[in-house]
Amino acid sequence: MNHAFEGCVLHIELPQEITANTIEEFSEDLFGIAVADSVREIVLDAKQLGYISSAGLRVLLRYTKSHSSISMRITNASSYVYDVLDMTGYVQIFKVEKALRFVDVDGLEELGRGMYGSVYRVDDETILKVFYDVNSREQLERILGNVRTAFVAGIPTIIPFDTVQTKAGLGVVFELLDSECLADIAHGHPENIDGCARHMAQLARKMANTEFAEGSMGSRKAMLRSELESASSFLGQEEYQELLGYLDAVPERNTGVHGDFHARNIYLVDGKPLLIDMDDFSLGHPVWDIACLYRVYPYLIGLSPSEAQDLFGLDDSIPYEDFYYRIMHVSFEEGTQLWETFISYYFEGRTDDEIAAFLQTSRFYSDYMVIRFVLDQCRKVADQPEVLAEKVGFIRDVLARMRESDCDQLIENLKAW
Repeated sequence: MNHAFEGCVLHIELPQEITANTIEEFSEDLFGIAVADSVREIVLDAKQLGYISSAGLRVLLRYTKSHSSISMRITNASSYVYDVLDMTGYVQIFKVEKALRFVDVDGLEELGRGMYGSVYRVDDETILKVFYDVNSREQLERILGNVRTAFVAGIPTIIPFDTVQTKAGLGVVFELLDSECLADIAHGHPENIDGCARHMAQLARKMANTEFAEGSMGSRKAMLRSELESASSFLGQEEYQELLGYLDAVPERNTGVHGDFHARNIYLVDGKPLLIDMDDFSLGHPVWDIACLYRVYPYLIGLSPSEAQDLFGLDDSIPYEDFYYRIMHVSFEEGTQLWETFISYYFEGRTDDEIAAFLQTSRFYSDYMVIRFVLDQCRKVADQPEVLAEKVGFIRDVLARMRESDCDQLIENLKAW
């Protein structure tokens, strides 16, 4: 049997059949694979396995007992193999993962393409989102787990049906919403902006006021910390520690954070707002969602053409306002009205001084999110020294602006929010 070591994990490919006639050879081969002391997990890949006899099951049980101190799981089990393991109780002994259904995206209508994935129409009732940077079953399960947890807690969100494999990567099949996003409802219809902003504020407050069980999903701060650590090589040590300090200053909360909150990711279904694009849903302080919204509207709308070129790598072939509309589906004027109206509803009941303090903090952490975006770009141009130097220079300009803020006051604002 083919096998390979990846760090502390031993991968073993199971044969096509494990029958009474092949059981001795199978047992000899399986137990003949040396398991180093450093191995912490054994993964038995069943992608080729079409049949396993009761004798084969006994060999697997004996193998498990002989390596009882090591975590063990079976992956890519066909429906037949999974049913056998389930019926015989082996799913209680092993962690067993079914093989993902394969979907051929060739010929499917592409509905949209974003920073983190592409969306296709599968049929009249479902769509498929294929992720660019989700490389493991565990990542996919984390996304699905977050969506389900949020849904059960009462956060209105799109319903996932299935996890699949495509030649372009891993994906999730969701329900197809026969409706429009709030950005499209607002565009060209100024009379709709007030209602759209109300819906956005309703959702944002719902997430900020919904308490989840501690540990029920990942922390927003932990996610951002991991990203920052992975990109620390593009920064000086002082700059890295500075950003880490800004991140650590945000209090932990067990309330919901969408992670990419704006009018394109909210649909109106039967008159009620519903969130999509739940990939980064997590637990944390509401400043993260308001900072995201600040970045999408006041920050991006306020960029000069040259700043937009630096941030997005644009050329002169398309005016920046046209580019902005392509990604956000609203004009500069509509985006500004959405933001200002949203703020009036979201902070309703707060004093003018409180609102000013919270907006100052949102602007500061909007800069943090811009740096996060540019660090992601740095990873993609790491082999282009001149382009990378421009990106790092952009980050340093943003950091210089952040240093002008009173950090002690920002911390007090975060506590009072």
